[in-house]
Amino acid sequence: MTRVGLFETHWQSRPIAFGRSNEPVRKTGESLTDRASVGGPVCNAVYRVAHEWAYSRFVTSVAAVSHHGDAVAVELCHTWRITRTANGALDFARWAPLEQTWQNVAASALPDLPLFGSGGRPELAKRLIDDACTWYVNAAGEALRLSMSDFMREACGFDSAIRLAADVLKQDRVRHKIRFEPLSSAGAVAGAALWSLIDRDHLKAVCRIHSRPMVQDYAVVAAHDAGVRRVSDEHPNLLPLLREIPPTQWNDPNLFAHYRWKEATIAPVRTGRRAIAAVIHERSTLRIAKANDGWVVAENRSHCNAAPHAVLNSIRPRVASAYTTAERESSHGQEG
Repeated sequence: MTRVGLFETHWQSRPIAFGRSNEPVRKTGESLTDRASVGGPVCNAVYRVAHEWAYSRFVTSVAAVSHHGDAVAVELCHTWRITRTANGALDFARWAPLEQTWQNVAASALPDLPLFGSGGRPELAKRLIDDACTWYVNAAGEALRLSMSDFMREACGFDSAIRLAADVLKQDRVRHKIRFEPLSSAGAVAGAALWSLIDRDHLKAVCRIHSRPMVQDYAVVAAHDAGVRRVSDEHPNLLPLLREIPPTQWNDPNLFAHYRWKEATIAPVRTGRRAIAAVIHERSTLRIAKANDGWVVAENRSHCNAAPHAVLNSIRPRVASAYTTAERESSHGQEG
């Protein structure tokens, strides 16, 4: 049974309803006929279980929004839930089909959720449905895997069966969605729902740190607001470098002191990001970066073998906000 949510639209004279968050959208097995065979015994078993889960969770309902006091919750395909708490932080949860409950997860457990156009609205809707189907197939496959020996899994081509079940389920659910609503409309609904979680003050910092920000990037900035504000007040041109630095260090008052950067091996950067430290290890180069634009360093960290001054002066200094605006206009142009 589909429950009417905040709004509904009509496409080809068929009502499309969006269920409210935290409400059951369909009873398991409701109007669910036996599925035709899609492969071997393992593939069929996994597909039927995953299809029932995807059907009962109504994964083709791409987005649902609900308000609880000062908190806002967005459910994506009734499989992932993002909640903006009263203090502006984002919490993430994912539906566990075996336990039939929500489980808190890290932001990385969610699909990529761009804040600005990346592939267009239809691609966003399709990716959400595809990822939801993949999650249910993998959950069903893992439950079956535990009951089989290594020999049995290898003999029946277990991994190939799982991939086939996922492909068929994704095609089935996307095709079902297109019958009732265009993917562009569904993607627009999902985009609008995601933006209901966004605080403009945090968004400014996110856009200065990331040229193509994701909701996951926004969540990190919102969770470490004090550190971001410190860097913004003291070294605003170095905000783009924060994406190369672990967030737990952002609030360090000595984060951009020269002694922290004079050697690449001790620089406060993420694992595998030593190149950026090699570019600005000299005191004079660090001063140039602080005075001009951190984008130059962040975008050219692969040229660590070049002379630091040459790297920094190879691109005319630009204000980070202007650079971000240009990038955003460019991405919108490509989308259109």
